[in-house]
Amino acid sequence: MKISFIVLLLLLCTLLLSGLGFEYSADELEDMGSLYERWRAYYNKLDEPTNDRFPAFRENVLRIHHFNQLDEQYKLGLNQFSDLTAHEFAARHGCQPGPHQPLDLLEEEFSQLEYHTSDVPTSVDWRAKGAVTYVKNQLNCKSCWAFSAVGAVEGINFVRTGRLVSLSAQELVDCDKRNNGCRKGNVVRAFDFIRDRGITSERVYPYVGKQRICDSTKVKSPVVKIAGYKRIPPNNEKALMQAVAQQPVSAAIAADNDFVYYKTGIYNGNCSTASSSKDLNHAVTVVGYGMTKQGIKFWTVKNSWGGSWGENGYIRMARDVKYKSGMCGIAIEASYPISFNVLLLFLCTLLLNGLGFGYSADELEDLGNLYEYARSSAEALMRAVAHQPVSAFVSIDGEFKSYKKGVFTGWCDVNLTHIVTVVGYGATEQGTKFWIVKNSWGSWWGDNGYIRLARDVTDERGQCGIAMRASYPMINEFNADGFF
Repeated sequence: MKISFIVLLLLLCTLLLSGLGFEYSADELEDMGSLYERWRAYYNKLDEPTNDRFPAFRENVLRIHHFNQLDEQYKLGLNQFSDLTAHEFAARHGCQPGPHQPLDLLEEEFSQLEYHTSDVPTSVDWRAKGAVTYVKNQLNCKSCWAFSAVGAVEGINFVRTGRLVSLSAQELVDCDKRNNGCRKGNVVRAFDFIRDRGITSERVYPYVGKQRICDSTKVKSPVVKIAGYKRIPPNNEKALMQAVAQQPVSAAIAADNDFVYYKTGIYNGNCSTASSSKDLNHAVTVVGYGMTKQGIKFWTVKNSWGGSWGENGYIRMARDVKYKSGMCGIAIEASYPISFNVLLLFLCTLLLNGLGFGYSADELEDLGNLYEYARSSAEALMRAVAHQPVSAFVSIDGEFKSYKKGVFTGWCDVNLTHIVTVVGYGATEQGTKFWIVKNSWGSWWGDNGYIRLARDVTDERGQCGIAMRASYPMINEFNADGFF
């Protein structure tokens, strides 16, 4: 027991220190050789050749130190790449995402987002919501495309299920034959792979930092699958903001110049000149946005260079810049995975809740005839519930999770992250109108597993967004063989 505690303590200390990054004082610049040796020890490079790497290290140290004397809104720092020239870094760690396919029906696809420009939150941090796994490290493998895709899929999986699962970037590196493993790849092709085959967890298929033969024994039971992906209109930071308000998003960027040595602050370095896909050489996951007390707007970006890089593995990049392409081209090629559509989710909800909805095999050829979809109308929802139970998306942010009894009028936004079944409506003796909602968190939660949500509220989207996305099945005729 004592040994296990010591091991755990050492592990925690290692993780803590890894997030601090390498620090040095100005006095150490007078003995660059000693600083170099301490840096090599910190990053476990003592077994590597010394002399041929020292000139690049010295040049980077002097450049970083000089930059940090300037009055800029971000700072640079030494990290695991500090003994590489710019050319060497690009050769070893560059990650050209590759060309995307034609942007067909782009505006129509994008119009399906939850938020419109007028009602997006002023700030979002998916880390605080629990939708982001720990910062990972691609090591000496050009697999940023895999980590970017995995980060976005981990996010949408959490948004739709409430479960945060660390997914396997190694499976994409080894098994996605449309991409090139450690020799660069494409995020949307990774989304195609996860759509077609699903993806397993990192625990089952851990990352090793190099491409190997696909291990078929580890991919038999995928834990997450997506319905596809959407691209965000290029050169449109407002559209990117709408998407990030909905879920974490994959984005390609230009990670050149000072970006590599970013330490802290709001990055507005000279990579802002990226203007087309050919300038992009790295892929990341955008997990939020916000604004400093000084009014500087930023994107919160998760990188895949380990927790000692940047701000514990993240970088805050300037937002709403004068370039349409965004800082480092972040708005040029961004995309996000989509979960299965409301109909499939609805049918799953019926199965789980035991409502006994029946259908015939012939009807499966035209799933659109099985359901009717009412959007942003409490009146339409009321008409539907008067006819039958209805499946609805709701927001469970705020006080929803702690509900015990009564008519819930508490705060919750319209970030639809949960599905419930509306089984009725009514009014209290005091005249307070409500929806009767069946949850799926067990009978111990709320009022024996139910919640009464306020009805006819001033917001036309309904309490917790209940009127925004609701659906119910329609059957043309009874078919005894169709019941299950």
